[in-house]
Amino acid sequence: MRKRFFLFLFLVSLSIPAFGNLFLKDNLKNADVGDYLVTIQGKTYSLLLIKEKYQDRYTLEEISIPAILLPNDKGFRWKNWLSEGAPKHTSWVIFEVDVNSGDILEYYSFSRRGWLEMDDGENIFSTILTLPFTPVPKNKRKKRGPAPSAGELDRREFWSPPIFFEGEKYKDVSFTAYSAKWPKDGGDLAGKIITAYLPHDSEIFPSYFPYWLEISNALGRVKIRVADTGKNLISPKKELPRRPPKFLDSGRFDDSILIFKVKSPDYFHNFKLWAINLYKLEDTIALDFEIKHTEIKNILRLEVRDMELKKKLEKNQYYRFLLAPKEYPEIWTETRQPFLWDSYNEVQ
Repeated sequence: MRKRFFLFLFLVSLSIPAFGNLFLKDNLKNADVGDYLVTIQGKTYSLLLIKEKYQDRYTLEEISIPAILLPNDKGFRWKNWLSEGAPKHTSWVIFEVDVNSGDILEYYSFSRRGWLEMDDGENIFSTILTLPFTPVPKNKRKKRGPAPSAGELDRREFWSPPIFFEGEKYKDVSFTAYSAKWPKDGGDLAGKIITAYLPHDSEIFPSYFPYWLEISNALGRVKIRVADTGKNLISPKKELPRRPPKFLDSGRFDDSILIFKVKSPDYFHNFKLWAINLYKLEDTIALDFEIKHTEIKNILRLEVRDMELKKKLEKNQYYRFLLAPKEYPEIWTETRQPFLWDSYNEVQ
């Protein structure tokens, strides 16, 4: 649950306008590569880094560490901690988000050295991106100090969370509070009131981050606060690892069309297909084909017409088929079983 709240905080932070209703995804253009924030929820710190931006796809890293494992040093800086390899971290993941749909396109754990799956119950982004937040009326804003006695004028100042930037605390920063009610979707957040505090525009620190987030529930309030923010953070990790597509079969004929079933991540859209003659391995033959999407998520149909095979393959020769994304030709997959082409035989 903590992980989902933190991812939720990120998308809120990149999308809140200064006035009026807010809809997530609107303000992401204000975020720069290298921006980061550190949140604390309970006894765990999490650092989130905007690693890459490409059109509507953003790659982010999240590194978590229990508070008890952080060095007790007044000179501690998150930049130094990350440059040293984030010692004693308990989780380090990298993920790619489509900011329009809210879909997580890829999710990889450096800690576990493998890709992770996030099911629909954990992916709250689609709802978040369309959830309308509105400014909290002044008469409902939380204020500092005890309430005045009955009949007395309330002169208290509005409560505001602290702001830290590169380890330095800033005072007298004006905030706007926004709230929204989560729809009754049967999930953990159903019907809960979410309040986010966003600082007014500033040239000093990232002003699109909510520096305090509260989620009300029957047992009280879950509070997530930003412990630090900053810019120009560089991760020692390389780019997001991409998982290769995978042939799920070795092909079958249907009405003079050779059909392959392929499992592939959503972020691959264009592919190249080759046939390799097993008796002449130096022969790599590019094939024209069509891609058809199926009703099953991440499952594609590749269709090669009989005439294409007749034109480019030799009779009575065995072949394997190779498939690679155009953007990542080094990530490829091949069929397991050899294919005997004689213009009539089906796949062996």
